[in-house]
Amino acid sequence: MTEYVTSALFVHTEDTASLIEPLQNNSSGTRITPVGIDVLMQTPQKQLEGVHHVVVAGSLDAIKEILRLAVKYRFSVGIIPTKKQKHLIKFYDLPKNPSAAVELALRKDAQAIDLIMCNNIIMLFKAAIGRIPFLDTPAKASWVQVWLNA
Repeated sequence: MTEYVTSALFVHTEDTASLIEPLQNNSSGTRITPVGIDVLMQTPQKQLEGVHHVVVAGSLDAIKEILRLAVKYRFSVGIIPTKKQKHLIKFYDLPKNPSAAVELALRKDAQAIDLIMCNNIIMLFKAAIGRIPFLDTPAKASWVQVWLNA
C-alpha cells in the first residue's frame, strides 16, 4: 500500500499557482500549505521551520532553489513538472498527467539522489567534466560528433 506525507509545503511560481486548488484537494488527504517562491526566498528559514516535505512546480531555476534549500534544511522534495518541461519529465521519468504527478509528489517513500554541482550551480541534466566523452556517446564517435551531441 502506498503511503503519503501528512503535510507538505507547496512552492509555486505565478504560472503554476493554478495547481494550488487541485493539490489541496488531493485524494491522499495530505494537508497542503501553498507559498510563492518569492515569499519563500525572503525568509526561507522561517518558512521552512518544521517542514519535512516540499512539493514544487515552476521554472527550473525555482526547482533548483528548492533543491538547494533541501540540502541545507534536510527535507524531501516532490516535483510537479509543467507541460513544457519535457526534458525534466523525460530525464526523471515523471508523469505527464498532472494528477499522476501530484500523486507521485506526495508519496512518503522518497529516494535520496545525488546532486551534481558545477561552480555552485545545480546540474539537473547532462554535464561534461574534463575531457571525457559522454556516457551515452557511441564509442566510435569523432570529437566533432561528441561536441555536437553535447
